[in-house]
This record gives sequence, structure tokens and C-alpha cells, in this order.
Amino acid sequence: ALNEILDEFGSDDGGFQGELPLSQHVRVGQKTFHFDAGQNDRGIYLKVSEVQPSFRTAITIPEKSWTRFRDIIDDFVEKLEIESERVRAAEENGGSGEDSAVNSGRNSS
Repeated sequence: ALNEILDEFGSDDGGFQGELPLSQHVRVGQKTFHFDAGQNDRGIYLKVSEVQPSFRTAITIPEKSWTRFRDIIDDFVEKLEIESERVRAAEENGGSGEDSAVNSGRNSS
């Protein structure tokens, strides 16, 4: 039975001969995020799993889009840092930061 599956779907692992990055994880509250590199016949991928005590979900990101995902996350981080600094500065100057966001036409959603 296994030979039939291998004949039908192949056993090629994508041809990558180097070492994949080691798995990593980060714990945030009750959640743990696992980052696992792997490969199959379609190439290298990164599987990001969110694990909670009674729940697990994952996404698989093909290697060819890792750079784009990184750029998007970097953009979010940068914008949040700028916004946090703006709010912090407004609070130090006696405002809540909310008024200046409304006055500048920003939408908080």
C-alpha cells in the first residue's frame, strides 16, 4: 500500500539539500506560536501554528512569499511603534492622544 502511494504521489522532497532553519516557538499568555520550516515536493514552507489548551490552528506559508509576509509584518510593527509614540507624546503634553487622532482625520478601526 505504501509503495502504491509513493508511486502515485512520488517521494521527491523538493530537492533542497541544505539545512532548514530550526523550529522556534513563542508563548503569549495562554497561546503558544510554533514556527516550523519544512519541505515537500512543492518546495520549502513555513508552518505557523497557534496552540491553545483546547484549540490549534495553522497556516502554511510558501518560501517564495516569506519576504512579502516579513515586509507586511515589519510595516505593521513600524506603524504601531509610530502611533504608540504619538499617543505617548500626546499624553505627556496633557492630552489623551484620542483627540489628536480624531482631529487629524484618522479612523481608529
